[in-house]
Amino acid sequence: MEDIKVTSIIDLKTYFNISLMMYLRFRTIVIILITFGLLSYTIMSDPSCRWWEEAGVVAVLLIIYGGLIPYRLYLTCSKNIKKMPALYEPLYFTINEEKIEFKAESLSLMTKWPQIEKLVEREKYFLLMNGRTFNFLPKAGFADNDDIIRFKNMVKQKGIKMVFNLFY
Repeated sequence: MEDIKVTSIIDLKTYFNISLMMYLRFRTIVIILITFGLLSYTIMSDPSCRWWEEAGVVAVLLIIYGGLIPYRLYLTCSKNIKKMPALYEPLYFTINEEKIEFKAESLSLMTKWPQIEKLVEREKYFLLMNGRTFNFLPKAGFADNDDIIRFKNMVKQKGIKMVFNLFY
């Protein structure tokens, strides 16, 4: 069978959105809700507590989780996209039955299929997840729709978990 060729380059907006959604996984949301619940219970159990004190705690949590953490993540993403060749150079993927190989101007890596944990499909791209890292495969980077179908069938054949996820 012929290899599937994919050309990939990621922009800052897409990289930040993927990084933010990877950070805000279910586990993180649960931790945020537990923290909020414990603080609310602690404040409400105090008889001298007033409603504006609880509103202040909610405002602090919103500033931290809704502002500071995403802002810090954005700064990290913008720094990474400038210094990491895998993010600023075009990547050329070669996908076949045995491995996934990608090459750029200054680096070359190979991943075997058993190392891939899952495939996340979005409207415009795929993410091959390998632990905390991912390979970004834009659908526009495939030669044609037949290659996309072959790629999805190859992933199914390898037994890799496939997810169509709106949050990545």
